[in-house]
Amino acid sequence: MTTSASCGGLSKVMSAVTAVCLALVTAGCAAFFLPEELKVDPAAVEEVHDIGTVFTRTMADPIYGNTIQLEDILIMDVGGSGVDEALDIARERLAQRGWKVVGASERLLVMESAKWEGTTLQAAGVDRFESYGAERETEILKELETDPAKADKYLVVSLSPAK
Repeated sequence: MTTSASCGGLSKVMSAVTAVCLALVTAGCAAFFLPEELKVDPAAVEEVHDIGTVFTRTMADPIYGNTIQLEDILIMDVGGSGVDEALDIARERLAQRGWKVVGASERLLVMESAKWEGTTLQAAGVDRFESYGAERETEILKELETDPAKADKYLVVSLSPAK
């Protein structure tokens, strides 16, 4: 009789140990399979927001491997009469805030700031907006099509986080 009683107690202990192990394995697997999410510091977005008038703001969330990079995208007017002048104005205003040019090509500006380490800023004409895969892309493009003057002078400014 003592044997069956101790076996019943052992069975309960084994069940409890199995439950704890299963919980730990499940938590470990969930952490392994859940993607890491990177975001831009909201203060960096606010700093860039202040260089002009924001027409609209949206997000993109591309996934690279096991990482989701939440990109903040601003469609904005910095006061230029066209894209080239707007990029020059944006470059100057951002430089005053500590941003440095790390790349540029025709109608594309890439900048970084030591203050916002790990954040990359890209500014371009609205014609490049479709390549961002933004959440409100269709809605924004329709609105810009109704006033072509906006599309000619507005910039798409994207802030991307990195590890």
